[in-house]
Amino acid sequence: MPVLDRTGARVAGEPAPIDLALEPDADLDASAAAIATAGVIGVHFPSLKDGRGFSVARLLRLRHGFKGDVRATGAFIPDQAAFLARCGFTSYAVPDGFDDAAFRDSLNRFPTVYQSPRVAENLISDLRQVTGGPDDRLQALRGRYGHLDARELLAAALTREFPGQIALVSSFGAESAVLLHMVSRIAADTPVLFLDTGKLFGETLRYRNALTAMLGLTKVTTIAPDPTAVAARDAGGVLWSQNADACCALRKVEPLARALAPFAAWITGRKGYQGATRQGLPSIEFVDGKFKFNPLAAWSRRDLTDYLDAHRLPRHPLEADGYVSIGCTPCTDRVQPGESPRAGRWRGRGKTECGIHAALVREATP
Repeated sequence: MPVLDRTGARVAGEPAPIDLALEPDADLDASAAAIATAGVIGVHFPSLKDGRGFSVARLLRLRHGFKGDVRATGAFIPDQAAFLARCGFTSYAVPDGFDDAAFRDSLNRFPTVYQSPRVAENLISDLRQVTGGPDDRLQALRGRYGHLDARELLAAALTREFPGQIALVSSFGAESAVLLHMVSRIAADTPVLFLDTGKLFGETLRYRNALTAMLGLTKVTTIAPDPTAVAARDAGGVLWSQNADACCALRKVEPLARALAPFAAWITGRKGYQGATRQGLPSIEFVDGKFKFNPLAAWSRRDLTDYLDAHRLPRHPLEADGYVSIGCTPCTDRVQPGESPRAGRWRGRGKTECGIHAALVREATP
């Protein structure tokens, strides 16, 4: 049985053997160790009516990060060759009854016969992202989704690119209801991570509870700092007054890093208008080994207010009292008219970020 590569050319000599053969109902998580060490993974199509193999290949690439050869075996036809490639297959064991030319012709005709040029461009970018590194995928994601509005970008991230592998990180602060509302309308079971530092306003905690219930969010998880670490490094609870960076690291950065470990991507509520460190913020980034989506990057304060009003979303109770950006009690102050929206955070300390997004300041986005 001849084996073709992803261009439709026959593999010269003896094709590399399949190290791991998977059926369409395979438990990929249970096979994670074998996937990590395999060079060639064969995905079997038992019949033309069973298309689950397409999903298996996609999950191998996007969830398990497999970079080797994914070979299609079993019952498929030349007309499916291009879609096989788009899902992450890089070689094909030609089924009985077909010859090399049929598959090669299908791949060569795909961009011009019955698909638009845009689909052909997406095919090329998909092939790059599943066989290349994160920079390739970042460029593919930006090319495909970077122009979309906030809701469309969220839908693409949650339902097409990272289903089950992405979380929204929300402070349930002054503007948080916008993203939370959008997510609730797209996928209410999206994991929402909320950092309770132990220093938050009671109003924030009550607002979290009210919004969660109102929007029907089903997977809001409260993340807390490690109590052992707190006892060792901030037993008196006043580290914020001595070293604000160390306090943020203990109560925010470290707990969030642990909570995000299982995810390939996450969603933030940052906006470019909020300050100098956020100007020019891209809607999609790759930072510290994870993809970050910033759907509201280009939104203005007016855009947010209009959305809140249009959807009759409740405001954070402290907003009416002059708190525009709301964090921990000892490090949050009211903002005066004409000040930067984040001027009330760590006032007088020469600090504008907690450290969660420090990588954006340290390095240029690829």
